[in-house]
Amino acid sequence: MSTTSSLDQGSGAPVAQPVNHTAEHPLCPLTASEIKKSAELVRSIFPARPEIQFKAITLEEPEKAVLAPYLDAEHAGKRVPRIERKAFVSYYIRNTDKLHEAIINLSRHNVESNVRLGPEHHAPADNTEIAAVEEAVFNDAGVQAELKKLGLPKETKFICDPWIYGSDGINDSKRMFQTFLYMRDPRNPENADSNHYAFPLAISPVLDSSTMKVIRIDTIPTGEGLETKPTSKAKIQPPSEYTPEHQELRKDLKPLLVVQPEGVSFKATRVGETGEIIEWQKWFFRLGFNQREGMVLHDVC
Repeated sequence: MSTTSSLDQGSGAPVAQPVNHTAEHPLCPLTASEIKKSAELVRSIFPARPEIQFKAITLEEPEKAVLAPYLDAEHAGKRVPRIERKAFVSYYIRNTDKLHEAIINLSRHNVESNVRLGPEHHAPADNTEIAAVEEAVFNDAGVQAELKKLGLPKETKFICDPWIYGSDGINDSKRMFQTFLYMRDPRNPENADSNHYAFPLAISPVLDSSTMKVIRIDTIPTGEGLETKPTSKAKIQPPSEYTPEHQELRKDLKPLLVVQPEGVSFKATRVGETGEIIEWQKWFFRLGFNQREGMVLHDVC
């Protein structure tokens, strides 16, 4: 184990940090402990400890010039050079437009870089944020007033579908959500699998993601043409359901069976906590995952 130096953020003095050359393969996705450590190091940047809204914590893959010698040595059965593990972190200071990107050196236990991006840079939405947007929309007094104008039964179930909203103009850099509202069939509101897209509403709230407040309510066309109308009592249309109990299924199909009595034709080998090697026919590759591409194939040969 060797050491390196980093700047202490309090005094500015160099502090020796141990270098931990992990046994994880350089292409293995981050482990749970590495993700947790990356989050801790990001939080340590800010003495005031503001709430951090993490958007992505994923493997920062080694550059090709660094990785190629490692893979060449690995394929040749030779001693491999050491490659430091790094994580890429994208995050906001919660309830602000302050988007950052950081590189965390997990081998040296420090923040290698941390950059605040300009207001024109926006991070993608995530499940937690979308759920918060839905709650904020339905709690908004203006939205509630518009829904009341529809004159629907109290048990009606409304659905909110948030979408990241693009810029209106050159000088508009706010990160907003345009939300589209629907309802389940009011005659069968407890059917969770109801096709709510058959019941679109003309009410479309727009929300500022920094404040989680509705900043305006648009009225959109829901019929032929581009004409919009003020919210008024809803006219209930017939449902258009796709659930099995609402369909007459075909009965003329014969059974289709797919079996492999001798097992599968590939071999999967676990590498470390998160890696997989797949061997299939004449192929060999490493299997990984990240938040952008999903499944990733590495070192295909």
